Amino acid sequence: MMKLFFFFNILFFSCSSASTETHFKITSKEVGDSFNIQVSLPENYSTSKNYELIIYLDAGLKSGKQMTDLIQQKKKDALLVGIEHIGKYQQLRRRDFIPAHIKKGDTYYSDNKDYGQAEKFHSFLKKEFIPLLKKKYNISKKNKTIIGHSFGGLFVVYACFKEDNLFDNYIAISPSLWANYQNIWDFERAYYKNNKSLDSKLYLCAGSLEVLNLVLYNVNIFYNHIEKRTYKNLKLQKNIFKGYAHNPVVKVAVPNAIEWVFN
Repeated sequence: MMKLFFFFNILFFSCSSASTETHFKITSKEVGDSFNIQVSLPENYSTSKNYELIIYLDAGLKSGKQMTDLIQQKKKDALLVGIEHIGKYQQLRRRDFIPAHIKKGDTYYSDNKDYGQAEKFHSFLKKEFIPLLKKKYNISKKNKTIIGHSFGGLFVVYACFKEDNLFDNYIAISPSLWANYQNIWDFERAYYKNNKSLDSKLYLCAGSLEVLNLVLYNVNIFYNHIEKRTYKNLKLQKNIFKGYAHNPVVKVAVPNAIEWVFN
């Protein structure tokens, strides 16, 4: 069994038989930082059954806190796991969710430890976090889902075009695709250069009022671009929610996304 190069400590802050919620803290060597983790088990969780995994980002923010109830209303039989930054979340979100911005040859890197380190966060999920979850819980091999909003949505799109296909379903709510002069396009182009198939579901959405923040514009043009790629096996969906702005859109987008992904 591959050795996991990270340290973790389990801190059970609460465990309710009604909500079946568990909280613990994990320290990642890949990122060099710690995260609070929130786990909501399905009702009547059984160790003899495997469950679909849904990971959502920004569990400590208002948008993240909304997601638990919204997801559970639509998907009661999944293992729901939230990742929360500890400390200066504005800085930490820019560090973990925004892709690198300096190109050298065919690769990108960041010379700022507090910005553009999405690759390290992705490595944390792949090498440390998901293996830990698999050791602790019964997780199905298929239908792993990641959900993110704003910069979290940008990371979801970034993860979708990684060649390891860590997840099966990618839900990007009002993703900040404008970041780093829209260089998310570069990562998609690099993926397309070697891959004409993408065995995933990708859900993109925005509110119709997201004009000044450039989210609506970029979601529309990125969706049109991906649609023209005609990736084999990719299921692609876009929704624009009329009358909704950047944060309020979460409450309508999450149920809609879960409905589409799992039905």
